[in-house]
Amino acid sequence: MTTTCATALDVQYRQALLDYLAHPDEARLERAYCLGRQALADGLGVLDMAKTHSQALSVVLAGNDNDVDRTQLPGALERFLLEAISPFQIAHRSFRHANLELHRLNDVLENQAKRIAYALHAEASQLVASVHLALAGVATRLPPEHVTDIQSARVLLDQIEDRIRRVSHELRPTILDDLGLVPAIE
Repeated sequence: MTTTCATALDVQYRQALLDYLAHPDEARLERAYCLGRQALADGLGVLDMAKTHSQALSVVLAGNDNDVDRTQLPGALERFLLEAISPFQIAHRSFRHANLELHRLNDVLENQAKRIAYALHAEASQLVASVHLALAGVATRLPPEHVTDIQSARVLLDQIEDRIRRVSHELRPTILDDLGLVPAIE
């Protein structure tokens, strides 16, 4: 926690807590929420808020001149603290929800890559094999001097087939499906 933010927060929190304990109403309780939001925006954490609350609590407990009903004190302190840290809880839930959504989207992307890799490998390879067969059939009907042209085309088809295989494996390495993520990485 930065010293400037902490010092300002400590002072504001202590004063807001004392005000709330003297006059426990919603407006003063809302001040705790605003302080929590400001602390979150400043990059402070829940532990920073707990420390700030603890320091303010020591001032409250040491003070003999306040009009606070000591029987109501624990509940009021709890309400104020819970209100002050509620922005952290809201942020935590939002982050957790966003993280779950990212995992879901990652699964969708993984499945799409797997589908594309399979389609690319299986379907394109079948087409290349069909062209190989068609060229072989054409080569049998051509005069021998033109067969070299067909061979050149077949060499290009072999290169295309190799590139298709490489791209499909880059999209979805088969080792992932065979062994899983950790062994594939190792």
